[in-house]
Amino acid sequence: MLTDIRRIIARSPQTLAEDALGCAAILVTLLVALHLPGFV
Repeated sequence: MLTDIRRIIARSPQTLAEDALGCAAILVTLLVALHLPGFV
């Protein structure tokens, strides 16, 4: 399984970085949305 993960990372490092950035953006959006009612 580790060799499969290493192959995937080696084949598409830019896609992996874009996916990580997308996950971070979704997490930030979720945190902002959850704290928004406290500001109003």
